[in-house]
Amino acid sequence: MAEDVQIKSSELQRVQRAAKRLQASLDKSYEQCEALLKAANVDGWEGKSRDSFLTYLDNLRDYKYDFLNSALVREVRDV
Repeated sequence: MAEDVQIKSSELQRVQRAAKRLQASLDKSYEQCEALLKAANVDGWEGKSRDSFLTYLDNLRDYKYDFLNSALVREVRDV
């Protein structure tokens, strides 16, 4: 059975603003991750700590990419 759905304009606008803020935050953190990866690769840093840090950043970058491209985020983005 289908039920009537009411969408309040003010609530929809609130959700849209929240989705835009979330997108901007994710974009910024992804850009910062990329900048850190580049800096770690050119600053002459060597050793296990560098390797561990780069592995962490790679994982973080992959997670953010996967999250940004997830069906849920695409659904919210299209609101």
